[in-house]
Amino acid sequence: MKKILVTGNSGYIGSHLTKALSRDYEVWGLDVNQPLAPVYEHYYSDIKSTLLGKFTKFDAVVHLAALVRVGESKENPYDYYDTNINGTMRVVGLPTDNFIFASTSCATQCASPYVVSKLVAD
Repeated sequence: MKKILVTGNSGYIGSHLTKALSRDYEVWGLDVNQPLAPVYEHYYSDIKSTLLGKFTKFDAVVHLAALVRVGESKENPYDYYDTNINGTMRVVGLPTDNFIFASTSCATQCASPYVVSKLVAD
C-alpha cells in the first residue's frame, strides 16, 4: 500500500483530505494537534522538528501545515517566519518523489508577517 504523509492533518482541509485518502492509502499525519480523521501514524510535532529526519520515504507528501492567524503573526512575526519558511524547507527535504504544497489565497497581499512568510515559502 502506498504511504502518504499529510502535514497539518488536523486542520480543516487536512482532516478532510486525510479521511478521503485513508480509503486507499496508508496515511501518516504530522500536526501539533489531535487528528480529526484516522491516520496510520500520527506525530505530535511542528514542521520545524528534527523528527522529520527520521521519516523513511513516502510515496507522496502533502504539505498543509503552517501558522495561520494574521493577528497573531503581527504580535510574533519571528514565529511565523521560522515555522512557515524554515518549517516548509524541512518538509521539502523529506524523501519523496511527489510533493504537493498548498498555499493560501491571502498570499497575494503583503499585509502581515503571515502573508510574507507564506509568499517566501511559496
